[in-house]
Amino acid sequence: MTDLAWTEPAPAVSGLDTTGETPIPWSAKASKDTETPSLVTRYFTEASRHPVLGERAERKLGRQLARALASLRIALGHPDNTALTLRDVIGNRREEELDSRRLRRCFRIAEACRQRLIQSNLRLAVHIARRHNGRHLPLTDLIQEANIGLIKAVERFDPERGFRFTTYAYWWVSEEVKRSLKRGPGVVRTPENMVDDLRALNAVQQRLSSELGRAPEANALA
Repeated sequence: MTDLAWTEPAPAVSGLDTTGETPIPWSAKASKDTETPSLVTRYFTEASRHPVLGERAERKLGRQLARALASLRIALGHPDNTALTLRDVIGNRREEELDSRRLRRCFRIAEACRQRLIQSNLRLAVHIARRHNGRHLPLTDLIQEANIGLIKAVERFDPERGFRFTTYAYWWVSEEVKRSLKRGPGVVRTPENMVDDLRALNAVQQRLSSELGRAPEANALA
């Protein structure tokens, strides 16, 4: 995997409604207590810093994201193209390059909602990747593909259709991992518009590899 620096989670944003975020315990099968924790187990532990959201919080974040993105689309000349993601709408603009305080606030809210939905479901992505381990792709690559699927789910989630986000994300993550297995070994595809998001997600693995003092071997990731 590419060396990428760890990015801290998005800070609290003015205007972002976080009420109704009830942490839900999400357990996973970890290594036995007598075993050295694997890299993936430690990655899972890092991901556990972010609480899993309840249904009400998922829907609220999804609606806030949709409203903020709609405002940005209208202001930046894409009023009817609802398929555009936040990165599509913003392009290469940085937050400070948006020409009004309102647009900058919309951008911050949209980005904070995206990050919260992604971070709260990292354990789901790892869980799905581990289910497909041992099928001619390194587990670290499977986790990266699972993260890509998770990002796609966040970009496409419509809370008004009645689905739980976790249910919706499960399908997207599973499909992305299955596609990577069909492609077989080789360079993992990283869509250009997802590089920034993957920088934060994959950096945990790099940091843990450094703590181990070596690149992880296949049996260390089992």
